[in-house]
Amino acid sequence: MQTAIIPTNSVANKEELKQILQSVYARLGVAYDKEATAKQARELMQKDGVRPEDNSLSCAIIAARDE
Repeated sequence: MQTAIIPTNSVANKEELKQILQSVYARLGVAYDKEATAKQARELMQKDGVRPEDNSLSCAIIAARDE
């Protein structure tokens, strides 16, 4: 898998980043929906058994940051 490297001293090309994300989404089987909302995402996660009080995502982000 090819990784895009963006220099820290330049302005990001938004169109190029958009194409990269679309490619990643396609490989992962993720459908992009402009109309999707955070509320809908929370509802879908709860239907899949994710409990908000567990803070699973926050804990995973913090653990990854601390590695």
